[in-house]
Amino acid sequence: MAEPHPVVEHLLDVFGYRDTVGPTELYAAFKDYQKDVRLCPDTCDEAAVSAFLQWFMERSDPATAGEESDQLLLDLVSDSSSEEEDQEVCEVQAESPWRTRSPLSEGGRGRSHDADDISLDAEDVAPHFFPRPTQARARHRHLLFEASSAQDHRTPHCPPRGSPRGAAGQTAPISRSLTPQEHAMDMLDFANWMVFGNQSFRPRQRDIVEAALSGRDCFVLMSTGGGKSLTYQLPAVLSKGLTVVVTPLLSLMQDQVQALCMLRCGGVPASYLSSQQGVVETRAVFMELAKPNPSLKLLYVTPEQLVKGERLKAALTSLSNRGHLSRVVVDEAHCVSAWGHDFRPDYKQLGLVRSACFPHTPLMALTATATPEVRKDILSSLRMRYVCKFVVSFFRPNLTFKVIQKDYKRNEESMLPGYLHHMLEYIMSRGDATGIVYCLSRDESEGVAAAIRDCTGTSAAHYHAGMTPRARMQVQNDWRQGRVSVVVATIAFGMGIDKADVRYVLHFSLSKALEGYYQEAGRAGRDGLPCECVLYYARKDVPRIVQLLHHGKRSKAQFQREMELLSQMRDYCEEEKQCRHARLLRYFGEEWTQERCGDRCDNCLPKPKPTAKGGGAAQGPQGATKATQLKRKGREALSDVGFRSAAALLADAPTPVPAVSNSRGAAAMAKAKAARSGNERPGIAAFLSRGPAMAGPPPTSG
Repeated sequence: MAEPHPVVEHLLDVFGYRDTVGPTELYAAFKDYQKDVRLCPDTCDEAAVSAFLQWFMERSDPATAGEESDQLLLDLVSDSSSEEEDQEVCEVQAESPWRTRSPLSEGGRGRSHDADDISLDAEDVAPHFFPRPTQARARHRHLLFEASSAQDHRTPHCPPRGSPRGAAGQTAPISRSLTPQEHAMDMLDFANWMVFGNQSFRPRQRDIVEAALSGRDCFVLMSTGGGKSLTYQLPAVLSKGLTVVVTPLLSLMQDQVQALCMLRCGGVPASYLSSQQGVVETRAVFMELAKPNPSLKLLYVTPEQLVKGERLKAALTSLSNRGHLSRVVVDEAHCVSAWGHDFRPDYKQLGLVRSACFPHTPLMALTATATPEVRKDILSSLRMRYVCKFVVSFFRPNLTFKVIQKDYKRNEESMLPGYLHHMLEYIMSRGDATGIVYCLSRDESEGVAAAIRDCTGTSAAHYHAGMTPRARMQVQNDWRQGRVSVVVATIAFGMGIDKADVRYVLHFSLSKALEGYYQEAGRAGRDGLPCECVLYYARKDVPRIVQLLHHGKRSKAQFQREMELLSQMRDYCEEEKQCRHARLLRYFGEEWTQERCGDRCDNCLPKPKPTAKGGGAAQGPQGATKATQLKRKGREALSDVGFRSAAALLADAPTPVPAVSNSRGAAAMAKAKAARSGNERPGIAAFLSRGPAMAGPPPTSG
């Protein structure tokens, strides 16, 4: 073998190529590489490693790193959320126009002033899209809705089309006198309570709302579940004119609009524009925007529509010139930056659109994950000026972070790979608790979901970009309404996913960057209750991610940057001493005064770190002892399905092996072990591809 070189040794030892490609082949390739590029023998830095790795991928067969199929390797790249993947033909969620009173002056000092008179007559637009509101009275104090000449103050109620069953039968808010506590509230607290039902503001929310109402550009960095939506929705309600919200996903638009329509106040006029809407629905929205005083308060659009839609840009330019464009909000603003983990090219053009169409309209940018480098890029790209910056602490004490080293040795009881057996036991021990499992590929998500259903009895469904929009929406609805406990997904199950009672998030495979991992893990525990974020890690996962990144046809600079992000993700997984909370916070540029979180990560726990062992019963991520693990019935069910699955897998059976009873467990185990000889396939990929019995359809409604 050639003389050791630091670049090759780095890939073999740190990136896991010793177990996949092997030193002989890698050194042979490196020798050719040196001839091509004349690399200095002593050069070993991130740039040198990335350059050689990219050269190696270009000349190698795709199966060299990770031994995966092209479809599997492309999943991480192709699953990045885009409008095309998340579009669905559906009815517009448009709402009734109504008259508004802005309770705050333009300076945000709390002085009331009347808005221009807004006609309630919407028949000329589309009566079935903008129905008349019902009436409700309130005494002693003005609410946020102006009365007509013939009636007292009213609160509209107009359930949106496509709202949950029974919503149309709900009654309008009941007239009542205000309580002494409500009388004592200032206007912001009163609006927050009466419109959104919040008894108080979360940390920094009030400061952000006040800054937005003062007309300043605002940058908001707030962790997932911190309440970002309120910081622009409340100013939209209290301000004259329209607030445009740029968001990357159609499903997120639909959720936000429906939530606004179902508020306790009777609903806030909001709608969205989608390229999948019909002509009538789109015309209704544009006719409303063309009115002298549009009644819509919030309009959700995608970045592609705002950048490429000339009609929309013309309408917003007209609104801005007339003084009826209150502000523009860029949600998920990290997509603006090429240094971020979800870069979207059309987001990069939003700054140009702002300068050309509405240069004097205030802009608010929000994100849950952004490093200092990404923040600077966001401010520059969006051409924000005199910015009020709000950075809310990333520390979430209710999250417990753990990393479990994968063990590919088969469990003696179930004959499943050790880490899969460990995960199934963990999910079974959590009963019907709501959870998310992230996988690297579409096939992996389908197989793991089937394994959870068959082995644990827990309701689970897979979710990925290869499904139809309607099927993905069905999974989301089933999960939100409790018909499905666990969603097993790729990164397509990403931005905009909001469910308060998620008790655990498991990463079955390595993430490509800490930003994406933190955002995905942060979907747990939004209700503030304890929850766990567990990542299953093996160094041999790293070459799979490298191959995925290479398939994205990135430039050399992009590839090198993403390799740096992957290296930081790998270092996080292999860290055994530093507090995981501290490491995450410092990655995002936050100075954390504490060195330890106490017991909120595996590195700070006094007990030994859990590992997903395959040779015996696995210790749960919660440090559960054998006495607190699965009951006998659950263990027998797991073993039974494990025997069948292992036999079907290891024997290369074209059809599922018939179910065996526990009395025949020994025979099934012997058969599986016999089939395994000379055919060892560690890892979940082969298990998923060979298990026809594991590919049942996800649960359906009802």
